[in-house]
Amino acid sequence: DPFFFFFLIESCIEVMQKDLVVAIQDMGAAGLTSSSFEMAAKGGVGFKIHLDRVPLRDSSMIPEEILLSESQERMLMIVEPKNLDKLKNVFSRWDLDAESIGEVTVGKDVELLWHGESICKIDPNLLVDNAPKYDRPYNPWVSKNRVSSFKPHENKIQNKSTRLIEMLKDERATSRDWIYDQYDQRVGAKTAMDCSESVGAIRLPASGRGLGLVLGHRPYVTRFDAKVGAIDAIAYPALELSAKGFLPLAATDCLNYGNPENIEIMSEFVAGIEGMSAQCEAMNVPIISGNVSFYNETLGENITSTPATGLVGLRDKIEKIPSSKFTQKNDEIYLLRIPQLVIQGLFAEIEGYAPDGCGEIEVKAVAQFADLVRHMASYEGVHSTRVVGKLGLAYALARMCSEHLGVVVDQTPVPGLFSETLYEVLFAVSEDSAFQFRELFSKLSNRESVELHLLGHVREDVFKITSEIDLPLSEIHSTYKTKWEVLFEELS
Repeated sequence: DPFFFFFLIESCIEVMQKDLVVAIQDMGAAGLTSSSFEMAAKGGVGFKIHLDRVPLRDSSMIPEEILLSESQERMLMIVEPKNLDKLKNVFSRWDLDAESIGEVTVGKDVELLWHGESICKIDPNLLVDNAPKYDRPYNPWVSKNRVSSFKPHENKIQNKSTRLIEMLKDERATSRDWIYDQYDQRVGAKTAMDCSESVGAIRLPASGRGLGLVLGHRPYVTRFDAKVGAIDAIAYPALELSAKGFLPLAATDCLNYGNPENIEIMSEFVAGIEGMSAQCEAMNVPIISGNVSFYNETLGENITSTPATGLVGLRDKIEKIPSSKFTQKNDEIYLLRIPQLVIQGLFAEIEGYAPDGCGEIEVKAVAQFADLVRHMASYEGVHSTRVVGKLGLAYALARMCSEHLGVVVDQTPVPGLFSETLYEVLFAVSEDSAFQFRELFSKLSNRESVELHLLGHVREDVFKITSEIDLPLSEIHSTYKTKWEVLFEELS
């Protein structure tokens, strides 16, 4: 319940600001068990917990269920007795339950009671620090699906204009506007960038600064190579933040994998952890929360390894964030790129081709590239930015078009319009500022492998990429916007 979650956050902030809490921990995985035993072990104290005092939705729950039940809207707090009534009053004002379920004891054991009867007494360190650990076998990671020379599958296509329209209709690439437009994205009046942008942003009160929020992980990249997919789950959203001028600060993750008793799945998990860790360290982006879910399989078939992420970034000034759409005709369009790894990407999956690629990702180079992108995106002459992702340059340019502003691209440095180079970022820059923009690149870029290319210009009512794609702008817009609405109407 998002409203109760909001109430919990606000009430917890209030009791902490009033100095009514000694210690606090959320009740996530394993619920009351993990939170109570971890707090006791870290504090070097004992707990006595009366399970029959825990507020319940279902009064028939037995002690084991109370101990292990999980909820997103509960906290365990340590409170001095003199502050208990004050704390309860705060939560009562937010229409939340707050009950005393036990006390801290002199010893170092956690004792659980049920209607006065002791049902368990144990040293919490046995569970927290000394629990048995699995040592599952796995293989050292070897890069997958690599070729020595990259040949885009799209070379087999006769009409790329028609194929781009077909891809804009694909459920994996079409607009989700119809879904999220039905919800209020501006509750609280702090929204600076909504779901129509590649990054969500909110205003921070009284400071003029802003927070950017973005989700990560592209499943088709993980299917290409599980380690690359895990690196990309940090690098790609970090670049999306950087392209809007936000400094990536921290990440949360949701690591969903198949059966770890399968040596291939365990190998993907280990490689994924190594990849994410390396990219996080290179970018100084700690993972501050998250979870792991194994055994995601049906009838022996494992899910795609899915290291999903969410990143948050900070921008000193919330005003003048570059748009994800073209906003000014005659702007010059630039492609900033660090061509380390090129893959067939989502295009290969849609077309049924082999998902091969050429090259490797160097995490430190990606981190430096993200820093360069952030500084370039913060230049006042930049009107629009977008990280090139699924379906490559042609799709990214189509996504940047508005109803009446499109592109004329004179030249491209990419191996294919639908293949994907890790990583590339598009910039639309005012003509008056273009020279200074190029000078800024020359000043900031310290790697020969980083390239800046002038592709073309923003033009009215046209979408043309060299001699390969020429489409009416209205067809691109209507095709991309309507697919999900049609799908849901068919379901109804």
